[in-house]
Order: sequence, then structure tokens, then C-alpha cells
Amino acid sequence: MCSIAKAATSATAVSALLLTGCATGPTQYETRQLSADQKDVVASKPTTLQPLYRDLFEEGRRNEVLNLMEIGSAAFHQGYYDIAKVTLDRAILNIESVYADNEAARRARSLWYEEGEKDFKGEPYERSMAYYYRGLLFLREADYGNARASFISGLLQDAFAEEEQDTTDFAGLIYLAGWAARLDGNADLARKHFDEYRQFRPDGPVPDEDDNVLVIAETGTSPRKLADGVGHYQLVYRRGKGFSEERARIEAGEVSQSLFPVEDVYYQASTRGGRTVDARLLKDKSSSRRPPKMSAAR
Repeated sequence: MCSIAKAATSATAVSALLLTGCATGPTQYETRQLSADQKDVVASKPTTLQPLYRDLFEEGRRNEVLNLMEIGSAAFHQGYYDIAKVTLDRAILNIESVYADNEAARRARSLWYEEGEKDFKGEPYERSMAYYYRGLLFLREADYGNARASFISGLLQDAFAEEEQDTTDFAGLIYLAGWAARLDGNADLARKHFDEYRQFRPDGPVPDEDDNVLVIAETGTSPRKLADGVGHYQLVYRRGKGFSEERARIEAGEVSQSLFPVEDVYYQASTRGGRTVDARLLKDKSSSRRPPKMSAAR
């Protein structure tokens, strides 16, 4: 969900925007013993992140992107922004080695689908979330051009499902691209993004000229990917569990306002361009993947 408020501020709440959630099903993945150097790296990290770094080293290349995204998300929400930047950049580099709109990536996909498809690179919505968090980090540093570029890249990943290109409808990323363009002084480009955003959220407020604060609130937990059907080779999506929040409200000084729901990541997970993709065949693509560990949201 997402929300926007009005006053001297613009408040957008992007709710249920979560990074984690890999397929369950068969879990014959291998773990490795950590080397002395790797143990030193784990020990050097904040205590709350050490189990995630241990997974990164134990599970190796096959789950590297998954573990980097989980570290990046957790580090972001815990305020370890430098760690979040490094790990998300590494995850994005891996993602773009396969899912980029250029000839080199197309050649890499051709090979990867045949020989490396068990390596986790994420579903479209998961890849989009890596760019979402990276874009927020750019916004935090007032690097508005790279923030917008990151949100736009997230939109590309939302549309990218193997060799098929679907229509992106990730309204939260479109709004954030407009916000970044506005802060970068490009009013025309910002207006273009907000007009596109309104195509998906006709009732969604957009910032006025004097609005200068963006509030993002995340609620809920990540969508769940479950194996179903005969042999557990069908992938189905279900909403996250263990939370009761359905809306967000901002109370700050004279501002008291409910936030407008902008995005539902479960919807993004279970659709492609608005079309349901439930019960998709897993084949061998998830045979090495473990169930997700993280389900924390803000």
C-alpha cells in the first residue's frame, strides 16, 4: 500500500514494499564452511546483520543476489546506509549481468537460462525492489539524478520477465521518479512522471509547488512464494502473514493526515502488466533456493 498527505508537505506512504521472498519448494542447496577471512568479515559487521552475512558466504554464488538483497534491505531499515549501498550495488550488478536491455545481457541470458538458471536473480518485483531501496539511498544523499535513474531501472525490471516485455504498472516507482525529477529542478519531466502515475492512481495526490517533504511508510510483510501442485512444481503467490496494519497516518505538529495507498507489492508479485501470473511452473529454477528468512517491514 501507499499513501499521500497534504499540508506544507507531501506525504507518500509506500506500504508493503518488501525486498525478500524467494520461492520455496525443493531446497537441495549446498552450504559451505566459512574461511578464516570470511569469518573475520562476519565478525566485523553489526550483530544484527551477521547471520545474513553468514548465509551469503555459506550459500555461495547460487543465492548471492538473494542474500545481498536481504542484507541491503535489513541494513537500510536499521540505518546502516553505507552497508546497504554496497550490498545493493553488488546485487544490482549481478542482476544487470542478465536483466539489462542491451545485446551483451541478451547473450548472457541465452547462456544463463541454459546453464545458470538455478542461480537466484529474483522475480521482476524483487529486482524492482533492489532499485527502489537504492533509489531511496540516492535521495537521502540529494543525488536526484541517480535516484530517478534507479527508480526508472526498477520500472524496467518490473516489465522484464525472461524474454517477455510486459507493461510496467509499478505506480510507487513512477511517483518516486517524478519526485526525484522535481527535486532535480526538472519540472517538465516531473510533470510527465506524475501524469503517468495518475493513469494508475487517478485519485492519488501529487505534490503542490510548495510541498517539500516526502514521507514513505511501509506496512506489512513481503509476498510469499509457495510451491504447489503435483510435485510442488507450480509457483503461487500469497500475501505476507503476521501483520494487521492496513493503513498509515502522519501526525506531525499541525499536520494530521491519512496517507494515500500508492502500491501493493503483492499485486506486483502476482501480476505482469496487470495480468495474473499465479501457478507458474517452477521447473528447475528454484531447486537450489531456500525459503526466505526476512519478513520485517516498516
